[in-house]
Amino acid sequence: MSFRASQLPAPVLAPAPPRGVSRVLRRAWHSPTAMTWGSMAVRLSTVLLVLPVVLVRFAPAEVALWQLFATLALLSMMLDFGLAPTLARLLAFARGGARLEALRYGLLAGAPAPAPSASAADAAGPTAEPAALTLMTTLRWLYPRLACALMLLLATLGTWALQIPVAQVADTDDAWLAWALVIASTGVALWGGAHSAALQGMDHIAVMRRWEVAAGLAQLVSVMLVLAAGCDLLALVATYQLWVALGALRNVWLLRR
Repeated sequence: MSFRASQLPAPVLAPAPPRGVSRVLRRAWHSPTAMTWGSMAVRLSTVLLVLPVVLVRFAPAEVALWQLFATLALLSMMLDFGLAPTLARLLAFARGGARLEALRYGLLAGAPAPAPSASAADAAGPTAEPAALTLMTTLRWLYPRLACALMLLLATLGTWALQIPVAQVADTDDAWLAWALVIASTGVALWGGAHSAALQGMDHIAVMRRWEVAAGLAQLVSVMLVLAAGCDLLALVATYQLWVALGALRNVWLLRR
């Protein structure tokens, strides 16, 4: 006995999402602006959700010390004096075809061009080193040295500034160990600033911010689990700073893909 195709039951299909909604979501997924907002929202929610729990579970001296750790780590990231966005912008110009002479003498800002010399004319030939490669070399040379200078600064002046707050907590050994973790992870984070600037200059902002959103959510969940388990200040700092260091290593991996 044979059946015609028209006699077979029609397959049941799930309703497709409206085309307008899927188009908006796709544009947001690939939008550097939307992903940056998402990354900032996750970081802000981490502070808003973690801080009330810390205030309840820890002693006032431990809360003050944790806030000092966060403040010093945040302020220390200003050690590059805004070089990261500047180098990211120059790298974007270099990818657009700007040469080192234009970047060096500010031709992008409308400054008058210097008279080309014989050496400059030779450098402008086909064997000239690409501007993007020169900028990447500068990033890789500068930021490891900035990270070492930062860790030295935190290990000396930062340790001196924390002597009185650390003496007020119950377990000073764990407090100093937590401070050592902050120093190491902050240095790694500043070193990773070179890779973050390179990713932004190479127009991989959306990808980097998507990973920041995922890592921020994982950090929030892991910190809340540590707090729910009743762990001490050292465990909280170690969990928090672990994700800071992993973020820098993640940017290295993204840049090498």
